[in-house]
Amino acid sequence: MNIIALTHIFSGIIAVLVSWPLIKRKVRMNSFYGFRIKAAFESEQNWYDINAYGGRLLLGLGFLIITTGLFGLLLPLRLWITYAIVSLAVITVGLVISLIKTLRYAEQLKRLQ
Repeated sequence: MNIIALTHIFSGIIAVLVSWPLIKRKVRMNSFYGFRIKAAFESEQNWYDINAYGGRLLLGLGFLIITTGLFGLLLPLRLWITYAIVSLAVITVGLVISLIKTLRYAEQLKRLQ
C-alpha cells in the first residue's frame, strides 16, 4: 500500500471539509480560520467574498489531491518514487495557483470599492 497516496487522499478530504464552511459563508471574521489576508479584514463583505472564492478554489484543489491519491493507489511499487515527485508538483502548483487567484480576486475587490 502506498502511504503517500493514502496521505494525499486524507489531505484532500480535509481540504474539502475545510473549504465547505468557507464556501457557505459560515465562518465569521477571525484570526484563525479562513483566508486571512489584509483585504479580507477590510470589511465583513470582503471577508465573506474572499473566503467563499478561496474556498471554492480549495474545494477544487481538494478533489485534485484526492484524485492524485487514488491514482497513486493504482501504481505498482516500482513507480512510487516517480509518483511522489509528480504528485508533489501537481499539489504544489495547484496550491500556488489557488493562492495567486485568491490574491488577485482580493485586489479586484479593492479596485471595485
